[in-house]
Amino acid sequence: KLLSVAVNIHRLTLDYVSIDKINPVTIQQNEIFQLVSKTNVVKNLTLKYQHSVEKVDLLFALCPRLQYLALHDDCAPFLIPLIKLILPKTNNNNRHLSSLCISKETDGTEETLKMVIKNDKLIDDYMVECIDNKVYVW
Repeated sequence: KLLSVAVNIHRLTLDYVSIDKINPVTIQQNEIFQLVSKTNVVKNLTLKYQHSVEKVDLLFALCPRLQYLALHDDCAPFLIPLIKLILPKTNNNNRHLSSLCISKETDGTEETLKMVIKNDKLIDDYMVECIDNKVYVW
């Protein structure tokens, strides 16, 4: 609801997102959700804690103009499903996404990303790089 009245927000940082009592399909059919999705201009989204594939998917539907997504918590448990969700959408629904940042990088994060992108042929033109314990995908 906040984004429905604050439509000019370009950068959004969320410490915690709770969707426990929300049906993702039903909420996307909600009139306010659809209005916000069509009118907001959020281009930079940072999620700090307890994110999941379902939360990221819902936020991508809510903010289809995202150019940058940063995740600042341990993504290892759902890294592969997350990448398979996000990157194909870059070519379709979320074609504006040009940068992904994963903080709290583990030893295998960079290699896992490269392997999944290559093996599943998710995108053709990309770069994966580790800078200051953060893994970036461009």
